Amino acid sequence: MMGRIRVKAGSDLLSDPHFAIYGRSRLVNPSWLTRFSKASGNHPVLTGLSSLVLLAGGAVLTEFLIRSFQSLPLLQSVDLRFIYIMVIALLGDGMTGFLAGAIECLLLYRTVHAAGVATFSMLFYNPDNWSTYLLYILLGAGMGYLRSRQRQIQALTEKERDFERRQNFRQRTLYQQLLQKKNEYREDLQNSRTGFGKLYQAFTRLSSVEPARILAEAIPVMEDLLQNTTISIYSVFESNRDSARLQVASREIYNKIPRSVRLSEHPGVKQTLTENNIWFNQDLIPGEPMYIAPIQQDDRLIAMICIRDADFTQTSMYYQNLLFVLSRLIGSLILTAISYQKQIYVQNYIEGTHILRKEVLHKRLDLMNKMKNENISGYRMLKISLDGRSLTEMD
Repeated sequence: MMGRIRVKAGSDLLSDPHFAIYGRSRLVNPSWLTRFSKASGNHPVLTGLSSLVLLAGGAVLTEFLIRSFQSLPLLQSVDLRFIYIMVIALLGDGMTGFLAGAIECLLLYRTVHAAGVATFSMLFYNPDNWSTYLLYILLGAGMGYLRSRQRQIQALTEKERDFERRQNFRQRTLYQQLLQKKNEYREDLQNSRTGFGKLYQAFTRLSSVEPARILAEAIPVMEDLLQNTTISIYSVFESNRDSARLQVASREIYNKIPRSVRLSEHPGVKQTLTENNIWFNQDLIPGEPMYIAPIQQDDRLIAMICIRDADFTQTSMYYQNLLFVLSRLIGSLILTAISYQKQIYVQNYIEGTHILRKEVLHKRLDLMNKMKNENISGYRMLKISLDGRSLTEMD
């Protein structure tokens, strides 16, 4: 309890009025009672002038009672000086008890000397006569010291308890603040445009078994997450890896961008996309998109996501990483949908051909009409006459 407490430099604990670093305890201070009280934190009942008044008044009252009770045989055996010293010592401290004992020693000597029972020489040369005086001094100083020590330990314990209560209160307050901040950050993260809630909604919208529906939903999802309305998706032909065809685009740019792109005319772009990296127009080449993200299958480029324009805040590494994640997510969903379509080929196409069944074609036309009405894609219908040919021949 009286050990040493170490605190890191700069800690605000040192500014706490109830905090102290305790070394060897000084329980008895030789200075006067008031200074002792201020220096050590001890708070006896008797302090300053009140102790002098009570010492003198108590001594006078004790002498008056002794003289008054001389005629009462029952009270002659009671040492009122002893009681006076104990009361003063318990109310004060070691110094107060010592003074009370010294005062009673002087009064006892005066009484004995006035009665002619003993002289100073007799008291000095006969140690047997010292017992009463020593008892008074030791009783006053000892009881006062023990009482003072008890009060000081009690005050120190109370300070430590108060300090612990304050620290516990601060810790609880800090914990509540941290918990509140944690909940706020979690809510902000869930509600932010790139938070878990938004990503979950995006993944739900893109979860489809039809590649065309995934492409239709990809544009509004990316516009929401990327805060950009100049996004387009091109597919790369299997038969000619140099040609890319527009599939969907933001309505703001759908009528402003080319429907087909030849990758050989953009060698730097083609090389970056082949390496499965995002191409960034850091040199601000006129006519080129700001970002192009690849979608690959078995190390082959099958599609690419283009962002035509981007403001200054969208040219950071964070933005590129977000585009990278979204392109991988959309690409993975498209490939999964294509794989699923191959598994259910028989259900969608007329056997032996690549011609859609009537009910499947109607669903596909509904989707294409929706994309056309939203001005994010388009299509053409060609009427072909069989002229006596079979569906296999027509295919």
